Formats: sequence, structure tokens, C-alpha cells
Amino acid sequence: MTGENNVETAVVRDSISDILIKLGIKEKHVKSAVSRQQVTHEPLPVIARDMGLVSGEKIAEAIALHLGVEYFRPGRVETLDLVEMAELKELVRDFAGYVPVGHNRKGGVLVAIPSQEFENQARNAFADHSPMVCVASEMTIQRVYRLFFARTAEAFDALAIQIAKALAVRHGDDDSGGAVQRLLCNLLRHACYIGASDIYLWRTGRAGAIKIKVDGTGSIFRTLPLEVYGRLVNTLVLNSGKSDALRNEPQESKVDVPSESIKKEYDDVFGRYTFRMELVQDPVTGYVNAVIRLNDSQSSEADFSGLGFDRGTATILRRWSESPTGLVLVTGPTGSGKTTTLYSLMREIDPIDRAIFSIEKPVEYRHGSWIQHDLPRAVDEGSAARIMLKALLREAPDVILIGELRDDPELVKTALAAANTGHLVFASLHTNSAPRAVMRLTEIGAQREVLAAVLKGALAQRLVGLLCPNCKEPDTRPETMQELEMPHYLRGVEKTPFLAKGCEHCGFTGVRGRRMIYELMEGDRVRHLIESGGHVSEIERVGIPPGQSLWASGLRLVAAGVASIDELIRRADRDVTNS
Repeated sequence: MTGENNVETAVVRDSISDILIKLGIKEKHVKSAVSRQQVTHEPLPVIARDMGLVSGEKIAEAIALHLGVEYFRPGRVETLDLVEMAELKELVRDFAGYVPVGHNRKGGVLVAIPSQEFENQARNAFADHSPMVCVASEMTIQRVYRLFFARTAEAFDALAIQIAKALAVRHGDDDSGGAVQRLLCNLLRHACYIGASDIYLWRTGRAGAIKIKVDGTGSIFRTLPLEVYGRLVNTLVLNSGKSDALRNEPQESKVDVPSESIKKEYDDVFGRYTFRMELVQDPVTGYVNAVIRLNDSQSSEADFSGLGFDRGTATILRRWSESPTGLVLVTGPTGSGKTTTLYSLMREIDPIDRAIFSIEKPVEYRHGSWIQHDLPRAVDEGSAARIMLKALLREAPDVILIGELRDDPELVKTALAAANTGHLVFASLHTNSAPRAVMRLTEIGAQREVLAAVLKGALAQRLVGLLCPNCKEPDTRPETMQELEMPHYLRGVEKTPFLAKGCEHCGFTGVRGRRMIYELMEGDRVRHLIESGGHVSEIERVGIPPGQSLWASGLRLVAAGVASIDELIRRADRDVTNS
């Protein structure tokens, strides 16, 4: 965990400004931040982050180095032991800006703090438990609190029981509108706090079901009595303002609550997250099903060095980000981390030296030195993005992020023209592989010659669950070993595959944490094939080096015993041409 980290003031350590320079921030930018500090008296890390010079994680790393304590990386949150965290839950009642993140090597509590200002408070709060401190970013600390200490499920249950009792007393005739609105807010809060991407609500024969999807996997959160469930769904419909239209066809709407006072109670939800909802009414039964998609405006602040790319891939991606012109594509399904990768890669670009603009729907993370445009919701996204991109090109951008290249031929044409006329363009696509991103753009209407000329490359990625080390079991199935013995790139590699089982340490899922698998296709490798209209299988064979495919990336995790073959099969297609 951590060493002897009681900070001794007699030890001479580098200043924060010196550490920021060592972490890669240009000295001239640090001097600008120091000049601002002399005027505003803000902490230097806050200024550096606000100016977009460094990520929150780099700030935390710098503070840890300055204090001489351990830096708690955000990726460790998903690997925390649920049994250990449940024991620590009794020590935490309210959010205080710091959280316990496990036990230290002396058996006491390891407490994550965001800065030195919280050190004494944290040590005093856990004085009876031999505390030691480490440093984590504010976002990581908040995430730990929300995942393990916030008691959001308990709050939802208590209110659902209260509403059910009120309905029973009044025989279904109630005035619990405010309570049901809060029940909806409690559901949203719980889903947000546990990092969910989607909420599903549907009616079964005798009850209403709520399923929540986290990391691409759904689980039943709660089953509600029909009376309570009916009022919850009816509240969603009424809040949408589309009750009449729903009878004719499915309706899309944002999720909101009409009461400003209730919204203020849940500012942690509505101030950070946005929600889109699809409502469908069965024409025969009249039952309404709802799917709510969550978007976290602060979800993409990861540091590029912490994403898990191998050295060669990271070098190529950084080289692309340093290019003056061209097109960089990141592709994968919803929930595969595309936006996180795009943002972290673009943060490698100096935002002071180069003008960075974005077009997104919605803007998922606000960057201090980027000029970011949010597409209006009630318009066609493709045409709106095209119009905004044409206007943006008159603002002298150097780097442009297009959140997603939609099925709009003119948008694609304009994006390629921008990449071909002195701009570096980043964009995401929904395709299954890097080579298919090329084919998708040509299907939309990209001219092959222009695409071939501007494409720096494409990155395809997925997120796979990692096996819980406490309960994983050896995978002795012959078919697993056959999968591992066939590829040439695994010859001579020790193979120790495991299966997921499930235990109290991982919430009986068999999984603790996630890791990215990926494939990278450089434009130079396939330029001639794009120009000549080569088939996607030929582009894949030439563009993806042997053993470097998405499947190969995951199969190495299987061979190392950190992910199961079953999880890989769920997340990625098997190789056909790349073995």
C-alpha cells in the first residue's frame, strides 16, 4: 500500500512549480500560472488545471510527489476489495473531501486526500485507526465515496417503502407526487453514483422491474410493487410532456423534474449529469417501458499515460497528436471509452500554443483552454454539426474534435476538407474494427483519394472486465487451450487461463476492474488500398500487424490469467485474417 508517509517538514522537496515542469508542462506556462497566482492567490494546481495545462490526475500526482506520499491512481478504484470497503463504511457518514481507500501495511486505514490542506483533518478523523495518507484526484475521491459510502440504494428503498405504505393506507388514491419525484431522483442518483450507462424500466406480470447497466453488463437493481412502479413510470411520462404523442409512436425526451426545489436537493445529479429517455407504449396492453441513458459531464478526465497503451502504440498516438494536419479516428461501440481516449489524447496537445475547438453532443468535459460547442438537442445532429463545423473553420482553429461523425455525407466531406487544409481533426465512429472505420466513411460518402491522403490512422477499442483475484478458478476447458495454442504470437508464452466465479469481494460478479483492449491501424500502411477501393479484409490484413488485432490484445490478457475467454468473446470478434 504505502510506506511511512507522515510528512516531515524538515525534508526539502521540489516545489509544485518545479514538479509541474518535470511532469511535462512548459516552463513558460508554469510562469504564466505563477503570475496569475500572485494576482488571485489561488493554489497553483487549481490554476494549472483551470488553464487546461494539466489534468486533475497529473495535479494529484504532482501533489503526491511534493508531499512524498503515494499517488492513488483512478484505475485502482475498480479493484478495491468490497469486503474491506464494507468494513470501512462504518467509519464514513458524510462526504468530507477525503475517503478511506483500504488498509495500510500497518493494518490501519489508508486515507486518500486531494491536497495538503486536508491532511490534518483526515488524520484527526481516523485517529483511532492508525491512519496514513495518500493523494488522489478530487474526482477519484468523489468516485470512491459515491461507490462505497453514499448509501444511495438504501435511500431509494426507504422512499419506495414509504410510498407503498402511503398508497396502501389511501387505497391507491394518494397525493405522493413529491415523494415519487424524489424516488425518481434517488434512482438517478444511485445510477450516477455507481457509474451506470443505462437504466431500463419495464412491467412484468405482477411487478415492475428496474435494470441498471454498468460497464456493459446489466443487473436487476430492484423489483417494485405495481402501484409504486406505475407511479414512477407515469411520472417519467408526465415530466416528458409527451403523454399524448406516446400513444401514437415511441418518444425521445430528456429526463427532468418540474420542481426547482427538488432539483436543488439533487444538484449533485442534475448539475453534473444529463439524461436522455426513450419511452415506448405497448399498443395492446398500454404498458409503458422506459430506457434512460446517462451522460456524465466529468467522465473523461483520464490521463493519457494511465489508459494502458503499450509503449509503441502510445508513441504512435502521441505522434499523431503532434501532427499539424490530418484525420485521427477512434472507433468502438457505445461504452467502449472512445470519448475518454479522445480527450486524454487531445490533452497531450499544448492548448496555449495551438487553438483547440470541439463540436459535441453533449460536451462531456469542459476544458479550460478549449473552445467547445454544444450541439442543440432538438435538431438533426448531422446537419447541425456540418453547419457548426463550417462556421468554426472561420475561427482559425488548429485542432478540431468532432464528437461523432454522423451519417451525413456533407459533414464527412467538410471534416475531410478541414483535415486536408491545415487542420488536425479528431473524430469518433461506431464500427467494430479500425479497418471498418475506413469502409464506413466511404459508405457515407467520403472520397477515397481525399480519405487516403488525410488519414493518420484509426484506433479501435473495447473495455473488458478483469477477473477477481480472490475467486477466479483455473480454466481447464480444452476449447480454451485450443484458442490459446493456435496464434503464433502466443507461442512460447506461458498460458494460465482462469474462469470467473464470484465471491463477496467482487459482489459475486467474478470481475474487479476493467482494462482496454485495442488495435491500431496506421494510414500509411493502407493508403494504396483505400485509394484503389480495397476490400475491408485486405485492409485488415495489411493494416493490422500480425498479433496486434483487437482479439489478440484481449487474448494476451486471457493467457496471462487476468481476463476470461468468455469475457473476451462477449466483447470482441475473433480474428479471421490476423492470427
